[in-house]
Amino acid sequence: MIEQLGIDPRGDLSQVEPEVVESHVHMLAYILTADLDEFEIADDLRAYVKAYLIEQPELYMCVLDKLVADKTTTKAIWRKWLETYRD
Repeated sequence: MIEQLGIDPRGDLSQVEPEVVESHVHMLAYILTADLDEFEIADDLRAYVKAYLIEQPELYMCVLDKLVADKTTTKAIWRKWLETYRD
């Protein structure tokens, strides 16, 4: 019999402060609704993630979870944004 250890593969999200998450959610929602073409939005999203979130995976997960919970985006649409490049 295999005993479950209760390890969360997403890491320890309990140390992520809700106020910090909310500030990033606000900025990303602003970028997503900006009056820009889709390539500029995608570029801005990638730049923001690189500057503020990529080095903090737990924070990044919480921010994306909140964007999805707020129905600002879905994870599938988020991935498409990050994969959108001008030809």
